[in-house]
Amino acid sequence: EAAVGSCEEVFKLIDYGTQMRCVSATAMNSASSRSHCIFTFKTSISDNVGTATMSQTHLVDLAGSERAGRTQATGQRLKEGAAINQSLSALSRVISELSKKKKGNPPFRDSKLTYILKESLSGNSKTIMMAALSPNSADYEETLSTLQFAKSVKMVQTKVVANQVNEKGVEAQLRREIEELKAQLQTASDVHDDDRSAQVQKRLAEQEEVCKYWGKDWETVLSEQRAKMAARMSVVGPPPVVTESGDASPSPKNRSKSQAKDDEDDDDNDNDSDVSEAEAKAQCALVYMSHDPS
Repeated sequence: EAAVGSCEEVFKLIDYGTQMRCVSATAMNSASSRSHCIFTFKTSISDNVGTATMSQTHLVDLAGSERAGRTQATGQRLKEGAAINQSLSALSRVISELSKKKKGNPPFRDSKLTYILKESLSGNSKTIMMAALSPNSADYEETLSTLQFAKSVKMVQTKVVANQVNEKGVEAQLRREIEELKAQLQTASDVHDDDRSAQVQKRLAEQEEVCKYWGKDWETVLSEQRAKMAARMSVVGPPPVVTESGDASPSPKNRSKSQAKDDEDDDDNDNDSDVSEAEAKAQCALVYMSHDPS
C-alpha cells in the first residue's frame, strides 16, 4: 500500500503499475495481457471525534480467456494462458453460485482473484462490469461465452451501507492484542515450547509493525511514500507521453531500445495494414451487478 495526498500521486501510481504490467505478443494480440491487473485505492474521512468513514475501490482489468489453438502460444506464454483461464473459471464458478436464488458456499478461495474480490462480489459494495465483445465472426464462441457470463453477473445482488469505524478504538485494540501476544510468548517460553514461541513471536512482530504504522502522523507517512515513489520512477522512468496524433512516445529509459527496433519493425508495418478497422474495434456493454434483473 502507498499513501497519497493528491490525485496526481494516484495517477503516478497507476502509471507505475501500467509500466510494470506483463504483456506479450500472441497470434491474436500484439500486446496481450499475461495476467489480471487490480488497482485498489482506499479512502478515509475522519471527523473531530475520531470516527472515520472508510471505502475501498477496486479497478480490475481481467485478461481475456485464451484458446491455445488460436493464440499459437508455446512455452511460457502457454503456461500464462492456462493460469489466466484457470482463474477466470474460478471467477465464473463464484458468479454462478452467487446468481442462484438459493445461495450455497461460493468458492472464493479457489483463486487469488476471487479471494481479493470477495467483498466486491458479495459483500457491502456496488460493482459495475464492462464486457468487451468482438464484432469479428471468428470470435463468435468467445462473444457468446462472454454474453452468457454477463447475464449471470446481472443476477448478482449486492447491498451498500456506510463503513464507519472508531480510529481510537482500533489503535487501542491493536495494543491490547500486542499485550496478549506478549503474555502468550512468556507462557510458551516458560514451558520451553519452541514451536509455539516462534509462531507467537512472528505474530507479535506483525502486530507491532501494524501498530507502529497506525501510530504515525499522516505527514510522516506521506513523506515516506513519496520517497519510495521517487525510487520507483528512477527505475522504470516516466510514463510514455501521448502525442496529438494519439501515438505514445517511449520513456527516456526505453527510447534507445525503441529507436534501435524501428528499422526491424518497418517491414512488419505493411502486414499490420491488413487488419480491417471493424476488426480492431470492440463493443462494450455495462452490466450493473446491483441492478434488479427484473
